[in-house]
Amino acid sequence: MNFLKILITLIITSVLFSNCTPYKKIVYLQDKGQVNNTSANTNKPSEYRIQPNDVLYIKIITMESEKFNYFNIDFKGTLLSPEILYYLGSNVNDSGYVDVPVIGKLYVKDKTVEEIKNMLDKSVSIYLKNASVMVKLLSFKITVLGEVVHPGQYRPLVTTLNILEALSIAGDLTPYGDRQKITIIRTNENNKVYKVDITDKNVLQSDKFNLLPNDIIYVSPLRAKTFTVATSTTTTILAAITTLLSTFTTFILLNNYLKK
Repeated sequence: MNFLKILITLIITSVLFSNCTPYKKIVYLQDKGQVNNTSANTNKPSEYRIQPNDVLYIKIITMESEKFNYFNIDFKGTLLSPEILYYLGSNVNDSGYVDVPVIGKLYVKDKTVEEIKNMLDKSVSIYLKNASVMVKLLSFKITVLGEVVHPGQYRPLVTTLNILEALSIAGDLTPYGDRQKITIIRTNENNKVYKVDITDKNVLQSDKFNLLPNDIIYVSPLRAKTFTVATSTTTTILAAITTLLSTFTTFILLNNYLKK
C-alpha cells in the first residue's frame, strides 16, 4: 500500500515539474552560438514614408495671431488626448494628398515627416514671416495579441517603434508566452508573415526588429500552457486518489489494531 502511495506521489511530482519552463526560453537577448557583435545602433529604423489613410498632425506657429486660425484647426476648449488628435488630424487621401488650410492640397505619399515639414516651411513662407511648422504622424497603430498581459490595439505617438517597445506597451509577455515564436503580420505588405525570436540577441540586427504602422504582433503560447488545464485536472484527481488511499490505509490499520 505504501509503495502505491509513493508511486502516485512521484507521478504528481513529475507532472508538476513537466510544466516548468526552461530558463533559456524565458530570458531575452541571449548569446546563441554565432552572435553578430555589430552594435545594435547600426540597425537604425528607416524613416517611415507616409501612405494613403495615414493621419498627420499639422500645426503652423506664427506670431501673427490674426492669421493663426487661417492655417490651423481651432482646438480651443478641447482636451487634446491622442484619440482626439487622431480624429481631428489631417487624413491622407487615397491619391496621397493631404489638405492644408490656405496652402491647399499637398502630395505627401512616400515622403517622410521631415520632408513634409520642409515642404510646408517653403509654402508657408509665402504667406507668413518667421513662421515654424510642426508635423507629427498620428496613425502609428499596432495590434498586440496572444500571450501578453494587456492585448489590444495601441496608437503610440511615435514615428518609429521596435518589437520590444511594442511588447512593453502591452505589458510584456505572460509566463506562458513563447518568446522564440513571435509572429509579425505586416498588413502594409499584403499580410506577409514574419517570425521573430526575442531570446536571440541577433534580433537587434534583424530587419524585422523595427515595426511599421498597422503591424499585428501575435505571441504564441508555450506548449506547457496547452495542457495546463489537463495537468490541473490530473493533479486534482491524483490528489483525491492519494487522499482516499491514505484514508483507506488508516482505516485498515485502525481495524487491525482494534481486533488485537
